[in-house]
Amino acid sequence: MASGSVGADQIQPVRRRRLPKQVADGLRGLLVTGAYKPGDRLPTESELARRFGVGRNTLREAVGQLEMLGVIEVLQGGGTFVRSPDAGRVAEPFRVVMALSSSSTRQVLEFRRVLEPGIAALAAEKATPEQIARLEELLDRKVALQRRSRATAVLQTDLDYHLALAEATNNPLIQDVARALLGLLREFRLRLVSQASFSDELTACERRVLQAVAARDPALAMEAMQEHMALLNSFIPEDD
Repeated sequence: MASGSVGADQIQPVRRRRLPKQVADGLRGLLVTGAYKPGDRLPTESELARRFGVGRNTLREAVGQLEMLGVIEVLQGGGTFVRSPDAGRVAEPFRVVMALSSSSTRQVLEFRRVLEPGIAALAAEKATPEQIARLEELLDRKVALQRRSRATAVLQTDLDYHLALAEATNNPLIQDVARALLGLLREFRLRLVSQASFSDELTACERRVLQAVAARDPALAMEAMQEHMALLNSFIPEDD
């Protein structure tokens, strides 16, 4: 698509403070409304600056913000292009923050307690028969490993189960956020007291989540996951 008049009537000069963010929001609005689609080349830097009524430095900073989010790509000497949606790129800043976080195990589990019941409910709506079978396979494997006292393998399989549950939402952004969160929790799980790995109560909660997903019951899936998260919290030492 040419950089001529497409979307020009949707661009208004920015007159308020925090100009780079205002411009970035304006550019993002053009992408959301479809004025510029994936693969399209945006107008030149000078043209965009003129249309928004800002200086070129302000425009560059706004473009840089969107480039960091992965929604546009700036090619040196080749122009600025709209990128195709990619949940992995959008969630990358989140993954970096999580990886560098000094959050305690308890804080991470609090985050899970907010996120995972919603994941369970959505999985109950959208999971395919193959995804449900995968969840059953992982939970059966976890029980077998518990009986063999394979603690490390139990923890890994448990995380795989929760990741498979996120995948069963069939929402790429949820999948990527869950992958980042559970990847971080993989390290934190080493701080959990060992009996958490072999709790029949925890596994029973996960079984109820799976049964609710298979029954296409979002409310019951959410309730079972909330119970699971509350119970898991009781295994965290008070000083963690």
